Amino acid sequence: MSGSGTAFLCMMSIWRDSGYCMLMFIAALQSIPADYNEAAMIDGAEPIQRFLKITYPC
Repeated sequence: MSGSGTAFLCMMSIWRDSGYCMLMFIAALQSIPADYNEAAMIDGAEPIQRFLKITYPC
């Protein structure tokens, strides 16, 4: 198989699987209790801090 055919198959695989990955990502974000953000807001956390420390901890 040529190089462009392999690249096409890789792109199609990513396109096919991205919907499932996004669904899992959104479900995980929705499962974060609102109490955590509210507590951080009361403690004085900035919006970017709340996002990085609570919503999207890396």
